Amino acid sequence: MVTCCVFGFFFHKFCNPRKCSPTTRHTISFCVGYLIAFLCYGARSGHLLAMSSTVYLLLHIFSPKRAFWTSFLFCLTYSSWAHLYRMKFDYGGYSADVSLPLMVLVQRLTLLTANLLDGHEMVSDSKREIDDGEGSVHSNGHPSKDLIIPRLTPIRKEYAVLKMPTTVEFFSYCINFQTVLAGPPLAFKDYKVYIEGTEVDDKHLTVEQRTKFIKNRNTLLQPMNEILKYFLQAVAFLLVYLCICQFFRPSFYLSEAFGKFEFFHKCFYLMFTGFTMRQHYYFAWSVCALSCLAAGFGFHGFDKNGKPDYSLVISFNFMEAEFPRSVKELMDNWNLQTLRWLRITIFDRTPKSIAVFAVFFVSVLWHGFYPGYYLFFVSMAWFSVIGRMIRKRLRPRILEWLPDTKWVWTPGGQREGTSRAYDLITRIVTYFLVNYAALAFVILSFRDSIVAWSRFCYAGHLLCLVAQLLMLTLMPPSKSTPLLSASRSKKVLKPPIYIIVDSNTYLKQTPPPPLLLISLSFILHFHVCCMALG
Repeated sequence: MVTCCVFGFFFHKFCNPRKCSPTTRHTISFCVGYLIAFLCYGARSGHLLAMSSTVYLLLHIFSPKRAFWTSFLFCLTYSSWAHLYRMKFDYGGYSADVSLPLMVLVQRLTLLTANLLDGHEMVSDSKREIDDGEGSVHSNGHPSKDLIIPRLTPIRKEYAVLKMPTTVEFFSYCINFQTVLAGPPLAFKDYKVYIEGTEVDDKHLTVEQRTKFIKNRNTLLQPMNEILKYFLQAVAFLLVYLCICQFFRPSFYLSEAFGKFEFFHKCFYLMFTGFTMRQHYYFAWSVCALSCLAAGFGFHGFDKNGKPDYSLVISFNFMEAEFPRSVKELMDNWNLQTLRWLRITIFDRTPKSIAVFAVFFVSVLWHGFYPGYYLFFVSMAWFSVIGRMIRKRLRPRILEWLPDTKWVWTPGGQREGTSRAYDLITRIVTYFLVNYAALAFVILSFRDSIVAWSRFCYAGHLLCLVAQLLMLTLMPPSKSTPLLSASRSKKVLKPPIYIIVDSNTYLKQTPPPPLLLISLSFILHFHVCCMALG
């Protein structure tokens, strides 16, 4: 990854859009990317070409819809084979393996096929409106935005690809030196804008922002202050991991010595273990962002305050991910690029009643087949459901009794309360639950994960079980639905496919998952706990 960073500076200086054609930049990016992969993994890097070539053929053989689902199934099957192969020869090891870049490639290929499907739907809808005598078409042949029927969610519209990439564009996007080793899984439209140097045209800048960009183009595309920030970040995360991780190893949870600790002593140890075992993820994501920024990729316009936006390479928000108030807040700020991939390819395409569980299922299958992954993701899915139930039913009642609660009226006419005391408690509980569940993710083995949880008397699962039973018995969901305002009722009367997916609005519109799924989750944990105790 350090080589990618160094070459990125030369690529931006000598192969920028003003000096090289897009085809030349695509070719260099692909050739250097595959060379780096070959130097790291040898002949095994051929798997990257094999997977990419197969999906490229599928896109030319099948219709966009069938190509998306066929490619998704093929990519997950291929990566699953790589995971099983690694488990066979290096079970529980952390050696470098081609399965990591394959995981990133799975995201990239399935995201592209999803974007092509969305683009096909947009063009089909536009043609349908033209046949009905409505709308117009731009002079360049692309459909006008006014023609697009609001079937797709805003994020799917934003990343929709209307035209099949050329061969050089496709393979450059799949295997480029900036992101080939560890991501991020950038979108094809963003990558094409970067290669062609059309940031001014594609970022929808205002006249003032366009003038500012043209005047400070090199500084904005290769921001040295951001590069220095991510460099220092990466060094700090690496030092913390190397210096502290050796004192807080997950394997210590399986020892008899740890079992003799007091409960709060165990929680204290868990807090530091959870913190240190996340540092290598922060380090990898920081280096990936550094590699992209060094090569001139990452600029995404300006934010609402007029500051440059580099969200294309941001994979985490440290404070929100490290000290979340809920499991949902953690998921919204951890591995942001993977979150976008799951949202576009899975969450927005499955029935809302099972969307959350579909996301967790694909996520765990994408990670691999270690039993600890499944224990972790099932637990986190359950914790997430309980957290939403608490926020909806219990939180308003608690805020009524807390003396520091501050109430405000939202634009929708609802009263929202905030309390520092409540937020502090939820941060502590969430921090414990996340670190407690993550033990299975790092220990990997089924039996050892159960043993590690047993050291805490299964406190995380029992806490959620008690909370769930209390809410089901004492605070059942209200049967009556409050009347909506006229503006919102119009949205609800439309077919579900028209509903705008906003992170807050979407969750309020989504009914909680069926009780059966929650019960099955508990039965699974109860069963494995009994096995461990027996």
